[in-house]
Amino acid sequence: MKKISALIAILMLFTCTVVTAQTAEGLPVSNETQKILYTEVIKVTDNSGKAVIYDRAFSWAQTNKYRITQMDKTNGVMTCEGSFPVTYPGPRVGMNDNGVVKFIVTINAKDGRYKYDITNFKHEGGKGKGNGGALELKSAECGKFVLPDGGWAKIKKDTAAKMKEIINDMQLSISPAGEAPVKSDW
Repeated sequence: MKKISALIAILMLFTCTVVTAQTAEGLPVSNETQKILYTEVIKVTDNSGKAVIYDRAFSWAQTNKYRITQMDKTNGVMTCEGSFPVTYPGPRVGMNDNGVVKFIVTINAKDGRYKYDITNFKHEGGKGKGNGGALELKSAECGKFVLPDGGWAKIKKDTAAKMKEIINDMQLSISPAGEAPVKSDW
C-alpha cells in the first residue's frame, strides 16, 4: 500500500511539472526563467560546418526582414529581433484591433548542428496604444478595458500557431536543400 501511495505521489509530481511547462494557450514556458521559450537542438544532416550553418541562419533572418542585433560568425552566434502582425477582438463588441508580437531569436551554430532559442515575446498595440506587454502575463498590461481577456487569449493562441510556422521555416532554411531537420543534443 505504501508503494502504491509513493507511486501516485511521484506521478502527481511529474504531472504538475509537465503542466507548468506549458501555458493553456500552448506556449512553452521555461521552468527556469518562467518566460515563454522555444528551444531545440537540430542536427544538420550534411554535417555542415559552423560557418555554413551560420550563413544559412543569417540568410533566413535577412529573408524574413528580422533586425539582426548580434553577429558573431567566429563563435557561430547570431541574435535577431522578429515580429508578426496580430488581429484580435477589441474592447468594443464586433470591432477588432491590430498590433504586433515581437520576439528575439538566438541561433548558436556548431559543426553539424545548431541550437535556437526564441523568447522575450511582447505584444505592442497598433498606433502605440493597447500594449499588452509580455505574453507571460495572465492579463494584458494595458488593462482589460483596453485589451479584453478574449483578445489577449487570441494573441497568445495566434502566437503559438505562428511560432510553428516560423520554426518550420527556419529549420527548412538552415537544413540542406530538400532535407528535413533532425533533433539532436547540444
